[in-house]
Amino acid sequence: LLPSGWSRTTINQTLSFIGGGTPDKKISSYWDGSISWASVKDIKNKHLHSTLDTITEAGVNNSATQLAQPNEVLLVTRISPGNATIAKKETAINQDLKIVNIHQGITPEFTYYLFKFLKEDIINRSSGTTVLGITLTNLGGIPFYLPPLAEQTRIVTKIEKLFSELDEGVTSLNKAKEQLVIYRQ
Repeated sequence: LLPSGWSRTTINQTLSFIGGGTPDKKISSYWDGSISWASVKDIKNKHLHSTLDTITEAGVNNSATQLAQPNEVLLVTRISPGNATIAKKETAINQDLKIVNIHQGITPEFTYYLFKFLKEDIINRSSGTTVLGITLTNLGGIPFYLPPLAEQTRIVTKIEKLFSELDEGVTSLNKAKEQLVIYRQ
């Protein structure tokens, strides 16, 4: 029995996706511009503030890349399927990423943690011999329980509090290790 206000849904009932692309690497006027261009190697943390590569307006206009706006979730669908981040600035994406269009009633933060929670399921539904990837059909069929907005906010707050406490514990453990070395000397 679901708590009041929660619903059972699937990815394709609540989210949609926009794919990206790569400007021609042989055309130098497409590269080293002012527009951040994300690939799998940039998706490491909850928030994406910068990328290793940048492209120009011409690179955007002459390729399949798409621009994610600030606070849009980016999802990796090839190479490391299931990894996600929240763009903190306008960012173009390559073909291994998708911009997640969030339908009304879901926050970007909850969506980010939802993908972290579903990562194993995403990997299990992925395929490929040399490069692992998930199709939008396989991704879209993944079920999950969607809480109301207020509950999403409470869940995200609790997760972030627990991660903060975990970080503090790791810091304390590292200090204890350093002190142990000193005491042994």
